Amino acid sequence: LLGGENKNYLFFENRDGVECYQSPTDPQNPKENEDILITQTSVVLSVSQETTAKKISLKRGINIISFNFLPSAANEEKKMNSSEFLKLVNESDFNVSRISYFAAGQWNGGVTYDIETNETKGVPFDLVFGKGYVVIAEQDCTISIPGYNIESAVPIAFSSGWNLVGVHGQNEAYTAKTFIESINTIEGLKANNVSW
Repeated sequence: LLGGENKNYLFFENRDGVECYQSPTDPQNPKENEDILITQTSVVLSVSQETTAKKISLKRGINIISFNFLPSAANEEKKMNSSEFLKLVNESDFNVSRISYFAAGQWNGGVTYDIETNETKGVPFDLVFGKGYVVIAEQDCTISIPGYNIESAVPIAFSSGWNLVGVHGQNEAYTAKTFIESINTIEGLKANNVSW
């Protein structure tokens, strides 16, 4: 995890009783008494056990959205990807033509929906909470997405440079200014090139 001032932060589970991180003999297969790294995508969150339909209002054109729930599809993994999202929201009418996200300083190519063939193009990606998405709506519409409610705070992963994030599960609502101020209170993180 990158921090400010060229600092890197490493999260790990100390399982050997020795202070600081000790690399396992085989990092891909650590033994029970060896430390393990915790990736920034490894977070335990509490979500409801039942899905409910969530409505999202979109305006024709570019929409920036995030999910305050875990989008779910009717599959054994119980998660929804971008391709499944586009097929679902376009079942009865042509509502959304593209979904994409911004990460690691660049736009993901996204996934598009072809109304003539009812197929998607592009590499599907999982839809998650805490991340911002750009959705291109072909008309003003309200879409309905099944999902699990989030029952705990959602951590946000930042990368160096610009980030497009969703803030959910917090006790307070943020404006752009108060969000930046709260980031700046965290040692090692600094948001110093923000304008609005």
